[in-house]
This record gives sequence, C-alpha cells and structure tokens, in this order.
Amino acid sequence: MRLGLGRWEERGLGTTGAAWRLALVSFLSLYFELTLIRWIPTQVRLLAYFSNYVLIAALLGLGVGMLLAGRRVRLVAYFPPALLGLTLLVLLLEPWNFVMPLLAEGQSVWNSPAELPATGLLAYATVVGLFLVAAGVFVLLGQEVGRALGRSPPRRVLD
Repeated sequence: MRLGLGRWEERGLGTTGAAWRLALVSFLSLYFELTLIRWIPTQVRLLAYFSNYVLIAALLGLGVGMLLAGRRVRLVAYFPPALLGLTLLVLLLEPWNFVMPLLAEGQSVWNSPAELPATGLLAYATVVGLFLVAAGVFVLLGQEVGRALGRSPPRRVLD
C-alpha cells in the first residue's frame, strides 16, 4: 500500500520526512499555544479573569484548522501577519487596563447590558473579539497540522 505523500516523496524524504514535518509543525503549534497562553493574560488584565480563555481559543482554532486540511488554499502563509496582528492588538489593549464591570463588591453583571457602563460593554466586546482573533490565528496553524497528519503513515502504537 502506497501513501500519497506528495512533495515529500518527490524530494526523496518519504515517510521519514513526513514524520519530521509533523513533529516540526506540532512543536510550533504547541510552542505558540503555550507562549500566547502565558503572555496574553499578563498584558490584557481583562483576560486574567478567565484562566483557560486562550487555551480554549487555541484548541478550537487548531481543530477547525485540521478540518480545513483538505482545502487547496494553504493558510499557513497568512500565519506570520496574523500573529503580528494579534500581537499588535494585545499591545494596543494593554494600556487600557480593562476590568470586568462590577455593581457592588463581589457582584458581576452578566445578564443586563443596559445597566453596564460604556467601558463594560467595550470590555465584553474585547473578550469576544480577542477570542475570535486568537482562534483565527490557530486555524492557520491547525490546517498545516492536519495536512501533516494526513501525509504521515499511520502509527502502530500497540502491537
């Protein structure tokens, strides 16, 4: 049985090259995931309230990207500008020092947007916007992970 490894077989790399490519792309996605998980909440105080916020965005983005692995367009080419855009957005939000709006000590407003101050609505929009941007950045890497998984031969774990 012959696997369609495309350019790896043309270059003579075969399954070993595909395995190295999978390891490299997986390492890069894990590296950027851990880096952004630690860095973004330290820069944007608003995200410090949500401990797994960037992790969930990263996993969702990687999963959606893997679903897009069969697409003809290679999204990984857009990863450096997207990462730069996310970095600039985080640096832009850092001096604003958003916090979740509080009515009284220990009470958070979640269900009545009419009672929120303008910064409260902006804070909620920032939470949703940053989630979507972070997930979008990881979609670009996830597609490449999915492509690498499709090219590597199946591994036998238990014999």
